[in-house]
Amino acid sequence: MAHKKLNVSEARRQFNRLIGVASKRRTCVAITQHGKEQAALIGMEEYRELIEKARAFDQARKANGS
Repeated sequence: MAHKKLNVSEARRQFNRLIGVASKRRTCVAITQHGKEQAALIGMEEYRELIEKARAFDQARKANGS
């Protein structure tokens, strides 16, 4: 997955385009504030994959008694 970094002001100006970039090109857009990464914009496909992996991890942890 490609990674792009923009500050809040630039991300706000390009928001519509960034949605397309994140969803179609499997690109993560990191949004910075005062030079620090504060948020990320990812497509729904990546989001669903992350949720699925997190659930599987939680289930495996519970099964192992951790």
